[in-house]
Amino acid sequence: MIHVRPNAESRALKLRRNRSGQSLVLFIFLLIALMGVLALTLDFGFVILSRRHMQTGVNAAAKAGMRGEGLSTELSRRTAARTALRLSFDDDFDLSANSTTIGAGIDTSLIQGSGYQSTTIGPPGTSLNDDLANRSAFIYRPDDFELNTGNATHGDIVTGGYTATAPHDENSSYTRSDFSPSGSGSVLVRMRRTHDPDGLDDVSGVSSGSGGLPVILARAGWMGTESGTAPYSIRRDGVTVRATAIADGVAARAVGVANTTTSFLGAAPIAMTLTQWQSLRTSASFVPISATTGQVSNGSTINFIAKRVDATSARFVSEPISTVEQSWPDTEFIPTGINLEYFAPIYGTITSASTGVSEELIYGFVSVQLSRSGSTYSVFGRSAVTAPDNASALPPVTWQQQLITQLLSNPTYVSLSAANQATAREELITQVFANGTSLAAVDEGLRAPALVRSIH
Repeated sequence: MIHVRPNAESRALKLRRNRSGQSLVLFIFLLIALMGVLALTLDFGFVILSRRHMQTGVNAAAKAGMRGEGLSTELSRRTAARTALRLSFDDDFDLSANSTTIGAGIDTSLIQGSGYQSTTIGPPGTSLNDDLANRSAFIYRPDDFELNTGNATHGDIVTGGYTATAPHDENSSYTRSDFSPSGSGSVLVRMRRTHDPDGLDDVSGVSSGSGGLPVILARAGWMGTESGTAPYSIRRDGVTVRATAIADGVAARAVGVANTTTSFLGAAPIAMTLTQWQSLRTSASFVPISATTGQVSNGSTINFIAKRVDATSARFVSEPISTVEQSWPDTEFIPTGINLEYFAPIYGTITSASTGVSEELIYGFVSVQLSRSGSTYSVFGRSAVTAPDNASALPPVTWQQQLITQLLSNPTYVSLSAANQATAREELITQVFANGTSLAAVDEGLRAPALVRSIH
């Protein structure tokens, strides 16, 4: 008998036939896995996006709540914080209606059913077209944000004191090591989407939560079902999302131009030294100021010459007083009939310890009230406030340029080597900021709201 050995081509053909369909099976398994990953990516992508929107909102609200501390009532500041938060989720800044899809993710009203095995999209009796046409109704916004006037620890808005050196933690009852509701000088704003596990997230007048962020695509994929008695189910309760911001009052580094027509606060047309300011603060009433010489005097304990400065431009720390000083007299340095608060620059001689370079520089601001009746002028030193508007915790972008230009006219600075000039600039600026911080903390200097994480 003769045996014929199959050739190589025949064996390869037979092998291919035996493997027929395997690629399709692998593709199906891969497709299922990819769909699960896609569902997970999309759902939790919405979680991340929602939290970012929430964080942006509470950042703005916390700063709004700090503005006017010492000047405005606490209720008005809480209301301003809530308004700022709501406006963060409104594209036309009209809170009476909102037909856009700007918000902090999908509202729980979009998901219907048991939340476990059966799930429907949209309210009962509506079609998908109805839901799409009314999609703005299924976006979560902080419309029910609470003022928390009782200042409960777990409230939406909490006033208190911030401790920068304490741990930045928060337990299940919303107690924090770095923030105490019994303190003062800071504002905490929190926005949350939770299923209210401890009964603290949906308390009338105190807190708001309105349910976790629901997942949609993942319900049909990798996510397993759970018993209805389970304490937490992501299908039923959604994803917990929280955002918290704390704003503190820090030394004001820049102030804008005042508008006397609209009573918009801003830079004063006068400046003084710290010693002069402290003498002014000893008076409980307005002190006369001469529009001819700038002399501030009550005829006894207060007697100094205030500098007249340019008030038509923004003022900021490290500005040489000589570049903004103007000469007296000025019988129109404030309009007649004006009785308005201003932010007056405080200046002093700042010296570089290593190089001996000295300059008279603005290093902070105080709150004063200027009044004019005909040709009679007077000034009153006000208590410390956190500016309600038109003040910043940061100077403008080009804030160092005026100092550098002025130093080029300073003989001591010009005689230094390039390295020592750099040292002089650094020491002058460091001292300016240190003096401003001390002024705000001790001597009733003007403060501006700043997010505490931005300070460090």
